[in-house]
Amino acid sequence: MKKKILFGILLLILSVSLAGCSSGSDDVSNGLTNYSLTVNTIGDGEVQSGNKVFQSGEANKYNKDTIVTLSPFSSSGWVFSEWRGNNASDLAQDGSEWVITMNDNKDITAAFIRLEHNINITKEGQGTVTQEVVSTPQGDSYTEGTVVKLTANPADGWIFDHWSGDLTGTENPKNITVDAEKNIKATFVRLGHNVNITKEGQGIVTQEVVSTPQGDSYTEGTVVKLTANPADGWKFDHWSGDLTGSENPKNIAINSEKNIIAVFTDNTLTNLSNGNGNITIKDFGSDNYVLGLVYSTADSGATSWSVGKFSTETTSDGNLSELDPSRSLENGFLKDGSQSIYLKEMEYQARKNHKNFSRLFAQSKLIKAAPALGDEQEFDVYNFDGTFKNVTANLKGIGEHVLIWVDNAHPFNSTSVTRMINEFDNTIYPTVTDNFGSVPDGNTFAALNQQDSRVNVLITPLDGAGGYFWANDLYSKSEFPNSNEQKIFFVHNYNDDRALDYQISTLAHEFQHMVFYNEDIVNDKPYFGITADSWINEGFAQLAEDMVGYGYLNDVGSDLSSYLSEPGNTSLIYWGQTLADYDVSYLFARYIYDRFGEGVVDYIHKSNEIYPEAISSYADIPFRQIYEDWAMAVLFDSFSDVTNPKYKFSTIDIPLPAGYLGEPGQYWTNESLKGWSSVYTIIENGDGSDLNISVENAAIDGEMYLKTYKGVK
Repeated sequence: MKKKILFGILLLILSVSLAGCSSGSDDVSNGLTNYSLTVNTIGDGEVQSGNKVFQSGEANKYNKDTIVTLSPFSSSGWVFSEWRGNNASDLAQDGSEWVITMNDNKDITAAFIRLEHNINITKEGQGTVTQEVVSTPQGDSYTEGTVVKLTANPADGWIFDHWSGDLTGTENPKNITVDAEKNIKATFVRLGHNVNITKEGQGIVTQEVVSTPQGDSYTEGTVVKLTANPADGWKFDHWSGDLTGSENPKNIAINSEKNIIAVFTDNTLTNLSNGNGNITIKDFGSDNYVLGLVYSTADSGATSWSVGKFSTETTSDGNLSELDPSRSLENGFLKDGSQSIYLKEMEYQARKNHKNFSRLFAQSKLIKAAPALGDEQEFDVYNFDGTFKNVTANLKGIGEHVLIWVDNAHPFNSTSVTRMINEFDNTIYPTVTDNFGSVPDGNTFAALNQQDSRVNVLITPLDGAGGYFWANDLYSKSEFPNSNEQKIFFVHNYNDDRALDYQISTLAHEFQHMVFYNEDIVNDKPYFGITADSWINEGFAQLAEDMVGYGYLNDVGSDLSSYLSEPGNTSLIYWGQTLADYDVSYLFARYIYDRFGEGVVDYIHKSNEIYPEAISSYADIPFRQIYEDWAMAVLFDSFSDVTNPKYKFSTIDIPLPAGYLGEPGQYWTNESLKGWSSVYTIIENGDGSDLNISVENAAIDGEMYLKTYKGVK
């Protein structure tokens, strides 16, 4: 259900336990800016990206800032020479591949040239060899003096060992000057004894043969050098399993199958085990700042946990001053009714018994004839106090996908009805179904079989909500007496033309709720509790507002200050039915959609995992890490020195969250935060010496973390 703006001199925010919900170029078919990548080819070869083969001249759509990996493959007797075209300079080489960032429409050409002097490649073992022109003295042909880079790419379970023939050695990749026909052999060796590498933390481990006593397989006595390469912000800590110690790189003799663990640790993160922890920041100067982020991962989001003390030196003295949010709440809102506890408890019965209920047809009087303007119908409307009222309404608007009903006792501007129909048919319906899923129908909900296939919207005064969707309206009255037995949601009649933009955003918001419920039913998603999905469902509903042009992205609705003014007091995953809950849900949904793409929405519904675990599985990143990255993005979105995309929102700009601002030698005490919430501290004015940040007496053992980041002003 959607929040509601109160207009007039008196600003009244009603607090009710049962309330409603709602919260945005070039090509915006999926709600985000899309750009075209056109890949052309000259000569005989093709360009691939993963399993996709580009057709020459075909325009391929990508979301803004998507990084596309390209691999040119030449046909026999040909070799890749160079990239050409208007955007060739935008390509960056990454090993044997190239990458291009989609920040505009791109048009590139892969040029392949014919070999005048053949390079005949043979292989021993399993792998491929790619060829790339490094320099050519003249023309487009492979003439005398052309320099070619050869790269050996071993297949899974194999490693490159050496070159032989007209090219020797173990260097890979390696250049060769073509002054005559060349015959070259690439030898790959099989891992006879498997070396199974697993990782804790973020980084990669490379394998290199140091010596092999016989044959071409990873046989008894082969010596392999393992090198641990930590990711940015991480450090290699130690080996475990069949290799121990902290030496890096380190050799291992393969005399049997090996199981090795490479342990990487975040050198800017500490688990506040036993309630205490500290991190030392080296060389903290006057041109630096340091973020100290304290966050909790406790699942009990309703409970506030205390942090006894956050200090910047063991001998610190004095309190840190507060960092105020950059803007304050400008509008009054009421809570979204779709997540009201009474409605959610009733929905639980529907979810639990859906397979039985879906066989029951509608019991009420049905509209069997095609709907016509002026038709009259009675509806059950929730009062947000556990009771329903009966409303008689007339059909005031008919669209391709929507029917607009208006309460007879509360007229609604006909021009506004027309605009709502146009927005729903042309923007809201295609955008929400393209990005979030399908609409309920009679195949899944039998009570819908004798109804018109369009979505119904009733505009009527709602007590304490801007709008709501109730899933039980999709079922028979024989199971739920207050069911309207149709696809319907409700929008508050503000009786004020200034609210129309907000009402249109409510259409997108509530329609997403309808689609969200349908996708969970269609995919037989396990039910985890009456409010287990509220946080992500509300986040997606506000994301839908953005996509159709009536959300935060377009300055409609919340300014996010309810959350940003006190981020430690609002849990991401525990639904508390406050304005801050809407804000934090929107910010997280916006972040994961922008970072991981629209596939995360589909995966969440199809996965049998609870929602945080499903997001983690799709991204292949621990949910704690995703939360940490997001929490840092909330702060760093406005910091110009921070360029790491995982610490940024790619589509929106947000104000600074509230927190603490101070200098070395200062501290704060007795701060509280809920599970999956954060407290921010910024330290400035260092003198070049090391800065020690410590946390004492944190209430949660092992479920609270201190994360630091050193930046440049």
